[in-house]
Amino acid sequence: MSFFKESTQAKNWIKTQSEIEDASKHKAKMIIKRIKEINDKIQKEIKAKAEPSDNNNVKNEIEKELIKYNKLITPDKENLLIIYFTNQILKIINSNIKSLSLKTYALTYFRRFYLKKAVVDYDPEFMLCAAIFLGGKVAQYNINFYKMGELIPFLNEQSSNPNKSNLSTLLEYEFYLCVILNYELYVFCPYKAMLGFVYELDKKKFFSSCQIKEDFQKKCEEVIDKTFLCDLLFLYNYSYLALASIFIVGSEFAFENDKLVEALELSSMIDVNKFINETLVDIKTKLNSIKIIEQNEFVEHTKRVILFNKRYPRYNAKLEEER
Repeated sequence: MSFFKESTQAKNWIKTQSEIEDASKHKAKMIIKRIKEINDKIQKEIKAKAEPSDNNNVKNEIEKELIKYNKLITPDKENLLIIYFTNQILKIINSNIKSLSLKTYALTYFRRFYLKKAVVDYDPEFMLCAAIFLGGKVAQYNINFYKMGELIPFLNEQSSNPNKSNLSTLLEYEFYLCVILNYELYVFCPYKAMLGFVYELDKKKFFSSCQIKEDFQKKCEEVIDKTFLCDLLFLYNYSYLALASIFIVGSEFAFENDKLVEALELSSMIDVNKFINETLVDIKTKLNSIKIIEQNEFVEHTKRVILFNKRYPRYNAKLEEER
């Protein structure tokens, strides 16, 4: 635990709920600030070119060129998109890659990036790829371009930008990801902590058969998967998320909380009452509130982002300058 307290994860990426909400508001403010600067420039340019008697034409042209705030998706809808793509990472890795470390890195990198940056500014489909690609490197799990193309076929498709391939855009997004994360790439793995707890329970004869142990472990992994679909990775350290999975799944297997506490010798390590009555309750509440949008909702939200970027090339140009 002391290693965790001294880590960049503990110091820079564990937040309060209000800090997470402030981060979302900050993203929205930065977008509005950027739009305001562009709109001010548009008005000045049009007015500078116009004749003094051309007031009506000037107004019409300005109205046509101004970037409209209402064309953006709201922070709440942006969060639904982030959850949708986080779930896509889970599907890709759970179906094709058996590496708990890579899964931890890819999911954490993706969520951390969009804690700071907006989906309207950085395409989440490419950032999904970058998170998996970089996660593979840090987890020492070999995923080259060929393997990435197998996992995510759109990377092999013709890019909409004639000057860039999708694979070169992947590398560009990997760079953005590293910069925004401030190269703080090590992440403690809740899945491995969970395996440690399962091992301890197995030693204390909690499982009457290997099959029950495997089922228990699989369900615990599924609970931890879900913690990445909400803000829990920013609110609690990795060992609490792993421990929560043990208690949540333990109730399904009729394991009593007192027996789990005794078997894992938790009383000497944590405030058990606070964990069970506050932390565990909060974690369950957040897990139960997760909403994953359907395909039609996803298409609608994504369409708004794509149409916004196509409709307002000045916005993209301004963003490139900032990058």
